[in-house]
Amino acid sequence: TIDTTQKINVVLEKTTSTGAALDATPIPVWSLESSPTDPATVVTAADGFSADLISGGVPGDSVFLIEAFSGGVPVSGEYTLTVVPKPDLGELVFTNGAISPK
Repeated sequence: TIDTTQKINVVLEKTTSTGAALDATPIPVWSLESSPTDPATVVTAADGFSADLISGGVPGDSVFLIEAFSGGVPVSGEYTLTVVPKPDLGELVFTNGAISPK
């Protein structure tokens, strides 16, 4: 979970949950599958094994599809990024100093 002012780097492990190695070529592909009206965006590393997911301006879930190969066989998975509103920082607070003559 990130807020509307943040991004996160996500790393794709080089093996599947059962230990099968992912192929280095073709590189894994990351794409946006579903999102709110102002979706998060993805900037994928050159090797495809990591990506920066950058929040959109509207809170909600963006679902990314990651497609890769293991032994030439296609494998895929989804990563859900939850974006929440940026924290309310409140208002400025002032304190008066002592009153003195001009």
